[in-house]
Amino acid sequence: MEALMERIRSKSDSLKSLTDSSKIVRMGMADRRHSLDTNDKAVLRACLDTLQTSISVRSVNGMSERLETTARQMGLKFMVHSTNPNTHNFYISTETFYVEICIDQNGTVLETRIHHQNPQGSMSSTPNTVSAPEISDCLSKGDFTMFVEHIKGLMAVYDLPDCGNVDKSRAWQALYNLEHDLTLLASGQSWVTDINQLIHKTGLGMVHNRAGGIPMKLRFFLPPYELLDMEAQTILPMNQSTITDKNLGFCATITLRPSRDPFLLPLSSLISSTGQDLPITQTNAIPLPAHFTLALDKPLPLSSALI
Repeated sequence: MEALMERIRSKSDSLKSLTDSSKIVRMGMADRRHSLDTNDKAVLRACLDTLQTSISVRSVNGMSERLETTARQMGLKFMVHSTNPNTHNFYISTETFYVEICIDQNGTVLETRIHHQNPQGSMSSTPNTVSAPEISDCLSKGDFTMFVEHIKGLMAVYDLPDCGNVDKSRAWQALYNLEHDLTLLASGQSWVTDINQLIHKTGLGMVHNRAGGIPMKLRFFLPPYELLDMEAQTILPMNQSTITDKNLGFCATITLRPSRDPFLLPLSSLISSTGQDLPITQTNAIPLPAHFTLALDKPLPLSSALI
């Protein structure tokens, strides 16, 4: 290990960029004259990852290396496969879904798609492929922290230990249909233009639809004191952009949680074409060891009499 470090130090004067430093470390690790034990390799790998996160992604190779590093750190598979010479396709995959990222020769992100697996023989109308412009946007900005949040959000959908891959895919279908129905219900309160009324007086509050891997959220309470800007000694404008950008108020996230007992989860919409509610039956739902949950983003004290 010390010999390797001495070799890196001897060339430090000639290194002009983080990319050069990363290259020298990789070449040193590949030199068989320096025997590294498991701990040494882990330390050097952590150093390389730190260097990688500090390098701006401005090329196809840079994007490929950064995505590969991210996938490895999250325990996911990474693959490069391109059929068009003018574009490059990168894939980050699990057993239940994969994310496809398409970029051009200049390193510009063209499109990102999320591919979910539907069980064989499924008659569900849930789409297998969903476009994710929000993921493309954060990759274009070099915001890999948010990219990781998107991937974590997708992995959380399938985090059902007692389910096989088929049931996990059905759980995704159920969550998709719930979000779809909530979006339909939210459209019925679109006539409310007053933000205070929308958050506190409507049935769903302010609805934030799923964005890539970021799950759907319902903003249901906004304390007045959060609109106070103490530094500028002013009151923030009460509009949707301010509330969303500053993440003001309290939100509940629509999620799936595992359970010991099975629950009927819908495999299709529970709102008819005429707007009527449909009952959950064995024909439009399936029992799974999971249930829908409203997860609070912040702790909220409640009276036990209200529960």
